[in-house]
Amino acid sequence: MHDEMTKIELPGRSRGAPSALASAASWLAFLAPEEAKADGIMAIIADGEPWAVETIEGGRGSMTFFADGTGHMRAELISLRMTWVPMGNGFCLTGGPMRARCIALHAWSRGYIGTEDGQETLRFSR
Repeated sequence: MHDEMTKIELPGRSRGAPSALASAASWLAFLAPEEAKADGIMAIIADGEPWAVETIEGGRGSMTFFADGTGHMRAELISLRMTWVPMGNGFCLTGGPMRARCIALHAWSRGYIGTEDGQETLRFSR
């Protein structure tokens, strides 16, 4: 477990028109976790072990994904349960007070880089 973590602050999207992924995520939020099955890149990510996560702004925390479509996020003062569904080469997730988010994953030497709307937002490493 990480002893020193800062609050994860995920960057928000501009107030322009929502992306197709964000629109898809809005209905994905209602899917039951059992409907999510880890395949492709998510079969690697959703192994039940925590991933260290860093935001583009330098915020740090951890995220754990389970193959059944559930998981949790942890940071200094927060711990949120989440649900996720596979989407292309990544996932869409919901949990706690945050809006649905769709993250595309790209291989990186230390793990994976997550992008949203083509912009890097998160780095997953172990």
